[in-house]
Amino acid sequence: MLSMSASRKHPSRARAVATSDNREGRKD
Repeated sequence: MLSMSASRKHPSRARAVATSDNREGRKD
């Protein structure tokens, strides 16, 4: 789950990205 890692970089975006990441796959 990239949400945990993403939340550390951009918590505000992590929430919206959480759904996008699942569809696009983690492109961190």
